[in-house]
Amino acid sequence: MFSTKLGFAVVGIILNSRVLGKGSHTCALKGSSLNLSCSAEHSTIPKWFNLDGTTWTEVLVNGSRLKHQISKDTHPTLSVTGLTKDDKTSYCCNEKPENCHEDHIQLTVTALQVKVFPTTDGPTVTLMCSTACTLTDRPAAYIWYRNSELLYHDWSPWYQEMVTSDKTVSYSCAIKGYEALRAPAVTVEWVSSTCFTVSYNDGRMCLYNHTSVKGPCSITYPTVVSRSCSLMKSVSITKPVA
Repeated sequence: MFSTKLGFAVVGIILNSRVLGKGSHTCALKGSSLNLSCSAEHSTIPKWFNLDGTTWTEVLVNGSRLKHQISKDTHPTLSVTGLTKDDKTSYCCNEKPENCHEDHIQLTVTALQVKVFPTTDGPTVTLMCSTACTLTDRPAAYIWYRNSELLYHDWSPWYQEMVTSDKTVSYSCAIKGYEALRAPAVTVEWVSSTCFTVSYNDGRMCLYNHTSVKGPCSITYPTVVSRSCSLMKSVSITKPVA
């Protein structure tokens, strides 16, 4: 279904990437940290570069901010902490930036979201703990919460029960080991045979002029779009932040 764009606080949890080779991709949670390994053989100690527009720029250690750290060895590891959407780019470990176009790692940064789907089982919906891309490190388990209290752990991203409307109940999810990166809670406010209304406690609704405002948002799907976000006269619903 359609969904709001979601934002998250940054926390420092380490996500160890696999050794990634030529033309590879990796997907990591927003707010986590990532280690990228340099596995290629070089005649001299290589450097790390990232793609800034169309230019490969050397990655520099950020001093006191500790955004980037690079190990001092013949196969330097690049560590990126507190991943944000601005870190979504390509990275390259090589002696020369001109070689990076053929040998680089494309990083996608995604956030958790509780997606809501209609069912054929009466006035109910089903929930899924979702990301916009498949995480490189496969989740060990999904954790579900109701009204901020732990419900259970499960290997499946799908919530175990059908959900009926109840404005006093909210649902959220997280991945085991990354509990601080919990998805914004969603409340199923109303369900009928033709549509349903859900409300996210932290989202981003987009105006038709391509500007956006962050805050609590309410969506009725599929017949109309309603909103509880301030400063908005008309909204569109967009896909989750990657």
